Amino acid sequence: MSISLPDVISAAASLAKRPDVSEPLVNLDPADVKKIVIMITRDVSKDDRKRLSSFGLVKDYDNKVHLNLPLNSIEFDYLIVDLREAKHRLFYQKSIQNNADYHQVYYKWSWESDMGLRFESEFSTFPPNQHSKQAFDALLCSAPVAEPTPCLSFLGVLGKCGMA
Repeated sequence: MSISLPDVISAAASLAKRPDVSEPLVNLDPADVKKIVIMITRDVSKDDRKRLSSFGLVKDYDNKVHLNLPLNSIEFDYLIVDLREAKHRLFYQKSIQNNADYHQVYYKWSWESDMGLRFESEFSTFPPNQHSKQAFDALLCSAPVAEPTPCLSFLGVLGKCGMA
């Protein structure tokens, strides 16, 4: 014998069930073949360069070599542009900033600001090694989940206590 539950309780019970298949955290679009331009304001370590090289051709923007070349004529999978250099910033403004044909990510120190520019992703550590270039690129172009700061959490708790 089963007990019939009111519709509200039945609906709530169905919401509490866990889905069989979870959604992927990162959308791995196989049709996405955009190259990635990595703007930096800190040096990329040898290990990170090695990891990038394992997934594709890594080039550093060199103003002496690439000055009069359009971005689409430079052969790369990952182009590193150092925003600490004035001529590199000019190249960024002219060729990259408003160009939707490339993924634009920003490698910086964790305490640095974004300089008022918009990037697909800003990070202070490169993603860990992945099983494929597609998975690595998806993580590289996804905004990392920030670690909660204890100080702000404590201030939030104090603010809630003061409101009560």
